[in-house]
Amino acid sequence: MRMPTTSAASRPSRRPIRKFASTGVVQNDQDGRCGKAYLTGRTLLRSAYAVQMNDVERVLFVHAHPDDESISPGGTVASLLASVSSVTALTTARPSDPAREAALAEALSSLGVSDHRWLGDAGARWADEAPRRYEETGPASLVAAPFGEVAADVATVIEAVRPQVVLSYNEWGGQGHPDYLRTHQAARRAAEVLRVPFFAIEPAGSAERFRRIRPPARESTAWRDQTLFTKISAVFFSLLLGAAGGLLMTAIHQSSVLVGDVQVPWGLVLAILSAVALIAGLRITFDTRVLPAVAAAGFLGAMSFISSPTAGGSVVVPDNVWGLIWTIAPVAVTFVVLAWPRLRPRASTKIGTVPAVKGSSIQ
Repeated sequence: MRMPTTSAASRPSRRPIRKFASTGVVQNDQDGRCGKAYLTGRTLLRSAYAVQMNDVERVLFVHAHPDDESISPGGTVASLLASVSSVTALTTARPSDPAREAALAEALSSLGVSDHRWLGDAGARWADEAPRRYEETGPASLVAAPFGEVAADVATVIEAVRPQVVLSYNEWGGQGHPDYLRTHQAARRAAEVLRVPFFAIEPAGSAERFRRIRPPARESTAWRDQTLFTKISAVFFSLLLGAAGGLLMTAIHQSSVLVGDVQVPWGLVLAILSAVALIAGLRITFDTRVLPAVAAAGFLGAMSFISSPTAGGSVVVPDNVWGLIWTIAPVAVTFVVLAWPRLRPRASTKIGTVPAVKGSSIQ
């Protein structure tokens, strides 16, 4: 149930809660008059009343049938009364069985509610109108009555009680019963016109809850958004890492091991894989071409320096097949990595169609 705390409910509101800015009901009464205009005209509300605050918190519960005051908000009613609050219960539809009225009186007595009113009776009926009985069924039923008349009677109770909070069903009427829907609409409209905070009773489990199943992915900051110090530091370490990798891998690229009668160039394989891991890894990790380009420059520069030919030819990179492959491979890796288009991350799941929401809202 969406409920205010004691401190929240004691604050007067000069405008309705945004969620309840409109009932969502745009329909005429049986006599052709628009409900909102009818309510405003009947109640003669030229301005909203100012809530007079005191030490007693006043709450108005508006429900349709006997037992609704206990099934959903009963615990809240008892808690409010225990905290020295004043609670008024307004029942909008009269049952045909007197036993249900007696059961309602007994339930309210058990909860400690002393102010109960039937909509349409004295104290819950517009002053210019004769009292009426809103039945649960038949021509005199609550849903058959003009909407503006019902809302005006609810507004009469609000003006008499002057609550800080009005509570009733949610916009689906709790269980979708027509009496519940009309009670929600009338209570909400009256609260809006009088500018009293309106809260809806939500069934248990109706609110969506989410549980995180994995830690959230850290959002990486784009390279262009990094600070100057971060950029300079990253460029320096990339250059240093590339140079170190170029020196070390060039020094071992001729290493091999004899397996049977086959000479396996493990040094060349390791050197090429290291070049791919360094240059491509920087491109993928930081999503920029700057750092892999700097690392490649350091790598190729170190290779060129250590393999510079002497009078007798280069000793580190001899003129053989493995040396030729090592001379070409890092350059090819650099070209492919830097020329490769930017990789866009794919969504882990796809939603083909939006599932239809079960149930229907008020038309």
